[in-house]
Amino acid sequence: MPLDGITTDFLCRELSEKIIGSRINRIFQPAAYDLSLHLWQSGRQEQLFLSANPSAPRAYLRCKAGPNPKLAPAFCMLLRKLLTGGEIIGLEHEEGERVFSLLIQVRNEYGDLCEKRLVAELTGRHSNLILLSEDKIIHDAIRHIDHSVNRLRELMPARPYLEPPRQNKHPVSLILAQGQRELENGKIPSFLLDGSTDKNLYHLFMDTLGGFSPLLVRELLFRARLPEEMTFAELKDDEEKVLAAALGTLLTQCAACEARPSLYASRPGDTSVYDFHALPLTLLPRLKECASLSAAMDEFYEARERKLRFVEQKKAAEKRLSRIRKQNSRKLSLHEEDLREGEKAGQYRLYGELLQASLYAFKGRTDRPSHVSVKNYYDPDGKELLIPLDPSLNLPGNVERFFKHYRKAEEKRRHAETFLRKDRAEEAWIESLAVALERAENPEDIQAVEDEIRHELRPEGMAEQRSEKAERPLKDRLNPGRPSSRKKKKARNTLPEKKQKQVEASPVSHNFRAYFSQNGLLIRSGRNNLENEQLSLRKSHQNDLWFHAHNIPGSHVVLHLDGREADELSIEDAASVAAWFSSANRANSGGKVEIDYCPVKNLSKARGAKPGHLIYKNFKTIYVEARNPHDFLSPAEEGKEKA
Repeated sequence: MPLDGITTDFLCRELSEKIIGSRINRIFQPAAYDLSLHLWQSGRQEQLFLSANPSAPRAYLRCKAGPNPKLAPAFCMLLRKLLTGGEIIGLEHEEGERVFSLLIQVRNEYGDLCEKRLVAELTGRHSNLILLSEDKIIHDAIRHIDHSVNRLRELMPARPYLEPPRQNKHPVSLILAQGQRELENGKIPSFLLDGSTDKNLYHLFMDTLGGFSPLLVRELLFRARLPEEMTFAELKDDEEKVLAAALGTLLTQCAACEARPSLYASRPGDTSVYDFHALPLTLLPRLKECASLSAAMDEFYEARERKLRFVEQKKAAEKRLSRIRKQNSRKLSLHEEDLREGEKAGQYRLYGELLQASLYAFKGRTDRPSHVSVKNYYDPDGKELLIPLDPSLNLPGNVERFFKHYRKAEEKRRHAETFLRKDRAEEAWIESLAVALERAENPEDIQAVEDEIRHELRPEGMAEQRSEKAERPLKDRLNPGRPSSRKKKKARNTLPEKKQKQVEASPVSHNFRAYFSQNGLLIRSGRNNLENEQLSLRKSHQNDLWFHAHNIPGSHVVLHLDGREADELSIEDAASVAAWFSSANRANSGGKVEIDYCPVKNLSKARGAKPGHLIYKNFKTIYVEARNPHDFLSPAEEGKEKA
C-alpha cells in the first residue's frame, strides 16, 4: 500500500522516540532513490532507511543492513560531507501529511555549529529526499525537478525550498475538536459534507478526511457495513449513527496513538503478506501483530522486494527463452525450406533419366533448345513430358546438370530431415521449459530452469577452456601448436573412465518439489528436465509409480511407495500434481486432464534424446483435475517422513 498520512503520523512518533539524540555514523545510497543512515546513540545502533522510490516511498528503522554499492553517487557523497557526525535534534511533521523533516546539528568547515534539514517527501510518484541549509536553501535533492517538469516548484541546488502544496482536507485533531458533539449525537460533522451529499461515501471521505488512504476509507465503510457506492443522501438515520460511531472510533484511535502495527493477507487462508497498517483493521485477515511499525514495514517491504525480484527474474528468464524459441523457429523454417527443395530430387532424376534415354532421338541435332518433349516411360499411358533445358549446354550437358541437381537435392533432403528431427525435439524441449517457468513458485524454481538452459546450450567445459586460455603465458597464446594440444589430450585421457564421464555429464544439483499424499506417501516432482530425468531414472525405486501428462509438456512426478501398496487416493493426488505442473493446466482451465502412469521400471531413454524425454510402456491412464498441491497436500522435506 502507499504510505498514508495516518501511518506517517504514527511513524513520526515512533522515530522521535528512537532516533532523536542519535549521531549519524555512516551514510549509504543502496539504490537510485534509497538512502540509509546508520545512527549511533548510547551504545545502540539503528539504521534509518529512507526511500523516494515512486512505486514504494517509505521510511522506517531497518532490522538488518542491506547491500551497499562500492561507488557512492554524488548525492550520497554530499550527505557524507555535510551530515556525518551530525546529531539529530528534532523531527518536524504536520499532522496528516506524508512529509517530515529531520533537524540535524552539525559543525561546518569553520567548526561552528549549524543546522541542516533532511526533508523526506513520501508523496507517491512525486516523492523526494532533499537536503536544506539553515535558511531553507536546497543543497541537493535525490531527484532533480527543474522548470521543464514543474514551473512552480523547482527542486534544484541553490534554489529556495517550497513546501509541497497542502491538500484541502481536515486533520484528525480538527475533526475531533469541531465535530465531537455531532459524532456523539450520531451525526457526521456538517463541515465534512460541504454540501456534497450526492457524492458516494467512498469519494466523500477520501476528499475530506486528512491522512486517510483508500484502504482506511474502505475499513471505515466495512465497519459500518455500508457499500462504497451509496451516497450520503441515501443514508437512513440508523445507518448514519453506525457510520458516525465507526468514524469516531477510528479518529479516537488515531488521536490516542492506539497503534497496533500488523501484517495482513489479501484473503482468508492466504499466508503471503498483502498489506500493513498502524491501526487494527477488520477488512483484511490479520497474519501477525508486530512489535513496532518499523518492524511491520521492514517485513512487508522485504516480502514485496522478494516478490518484485521474483517477477523480474521470471521476466528475464521468459525473455531469454523467447529468444531461444525465435532462434529455433528460424532454424526450423530454414530446414523446412531445404526439405521442400530436397523433395525436387525425384523430379530432377526423372528429367535426367528420360532425357538420357531419348538422346538417340536427338542425334545429329546441333541447336540448343530451351525445352524438349520426350516420351515418359514411367507413365502407363506413355504421354509426352516437356523438359526445360539450359540453352547454354548441349543435351548431354543438361543430362549431367539434372543428375547433379538430383544429387545435391537428395543430400539436402537427408540433411534437412536430420536437422528437422533435432529442431522439433528442441521445440518440445523449449515448450517444456516454458511450462516449468510458468509454474515456477519461487526464485529457486526459476534458477533451475536457467541452469538447464545453460547446461544444454553452452558446450561443456567452455568456461574452463576460456579461463585456461586466459591464464596461459602470452608467448604460449601467440604460438599455439600441437605439443600443447597433445599435452591437454594426454592429461584429459589420464583421468579414470568413470571420472571422465562425470566431468562430461556435469549434472546440475537437484532440489525436487516434495509433498505428502493425503495417506502419507511421498510425492516428488522435478522443476526442470534435468531434475525430471534425475528423479525418474536415478532417484526412484523400480516399483515406484511414475506420472506424466499425456502427450504434452509437464513435470515428471513420482509416487514413492517404500514397499507399500499404492492406494487410489494417493494415485489421484500424484496425478493431480502432474496435471498442475503441465501445460494442460492452462489449456483446460479447470477441466479433466489425461495423466499416464506406470512403474518406474517401465521407463527408458532413447539415445541422443533431450534430458527428461523418456519412453514409457505398459501404462495406465487416469483423468483428474489440476489442483495446486499447496491447497490439499502437506509439504515434505527431504529425508523426513510424515508424522
